[in-house]
Amino acid sequence: MKPRTWVVDLRHYIGEDGDFADMPDAAFAVALHMSAIVEWVTLAGAGRELTQTNVPCCRRPGRRRCRGPIVANLDEREDAVVWSCLACHEGGYIHHWQHTLWDRRGESALGRLPSGTTH
Repeated sequence: MKPRTWVVDLRHYIGEDGDFADMPDAAFAVALHMSAIVEWVTLAGAGRELTQTNVPCCRRPGRRRCRGPIVANLDEREDAVVWSCLACHEGGYIHHWQHTLWDRRGESALGRLPSGTTH
């Protein structure tokens, strides 16, 4: 099975309240995966360099879960979170993640930073 390249607009998974919209289970699984990548990248402060995340790969080649690590970064030129699995090479671009519930810029791993505080 050839790896896919995902091009995702995160707004397609968000309801009017800013949280996940109602959607079929398969779409919800995609939304969870993509939002977890966004959350990890923005919370970790990943920059231009690909950084290994704690998000597991969701691909299932041969009906067996891929155990490869996902690396991701913020690509300012594409205005996207770019990600890839190092084992199966599944990957993609996540657009329109800014100002969603999963955009964690300005927070630390211990919680939101006080107003006016930067990293």
